[in-house]
Amino acid sequence: MMKLGKRERTQKEAGRKSGSGKRMRLAGICAALCLGGAMASGVRVQAAPAGGQVQAAYIPMPGFVVEQWSAPKPMKAAKNAAVMALADNASAQLGTVMAGQDVFVWGQTDTGWYFTQIGDALGYVRNEVLNEGQPVQPVQAAGIVFIGDSRMVTLKEAVEKELGVCPAAVIAKNGSRYEWFHDTAIPQVDRVIGNGSRVVVNMGVNDLNDADKYAQDMNYWGAVWSARGAQVYYASVNPVWDNPHGMTPERVKLFNDRLKGQLIPQIVWLDSHSYLMGAGVHAYDGIHYKDDTNLVLYQYYLTMIGAV
Repeated sequence: MMKLGKRERTQKEAGRKSGSGKRMRLAGICAALCLGGAMASGVRVQAAPAGGQVQAAYIPMPGFVVEQWSAPKPMKAAKNAAVMALADNASAQLGTVMAGQDVFVWGQTDTGWYFTQIGDALGYVRNEVLNEGQPVQPVQAAGIVFIGDSRMVTLKEAVEKELGVCPAAVIAKNGSRYEWFHDTAIPQVDRVIGNGSRVVVNMGVNDLNDADKYAQDMNYWGAVWSARGAQVYYASVNPVWDNPHGMTPERVKLFNDRLKGQLIPQIVWLDSHSYLMGAGVHAYDGIHYKDDTNLVLYQYYLTMIGAV
């Protein structure tokens, strides 16, 4: 795994590298654009030459141009090498990529560097260090995977009552928030998501202020899973009514709008909120749905992901 080093530089180094602070800020903007799916004015966007579907954004940096891709390419390190803060051997070293390590590459520069994300670290690695490879597939890929909170728990229970068993693999926990999604759910499902998997995520009702956090995780893992051949969906936070937890229709709308606007093209948005508002909802506490509504919602998910 990548060994992260110290990011701080001494005043002497900062003085030797004139304008480095500005360049580091630009590098951060570059990373945010790549992983957040956002586009800024002045950024040229066109289809990548190979696939015709993956979009490329060309972002000028001091001394080089980054061609960013909307989906990563899986590569493997041929040897140990430094991961740099910029496409420049004189910039700060963020850590090391090890020989044989799998790396997802989000873009390349016109000066012979790849733009990579390894774990939580963003940086640049020389082109000759990485070779194109195939994504690592699980021993047995799951067909349908649902990830969610207590609402997904009650949906699973309703389906089991109706069918005897829930055909989807459900990873859900009562009261779960972003931290559980990041620390527990993603590592658990990552072991079974592969070619042909269909992944539906429905999180956020318990932490309606954290749309940006969900977007960051979804964009990274959505790209990783898409590269394996999976299709990833994010289902909107669904309707709420009067409840003692501060979950209001207005906050739900803000969460959905903010999250949807940040997702990369590989993630399909499921507007289950609008669907339920039209179909009718039976809730017993302002948040959780009765079995009949959960079965309607389950059928909607299966229909939208092409499983029926």
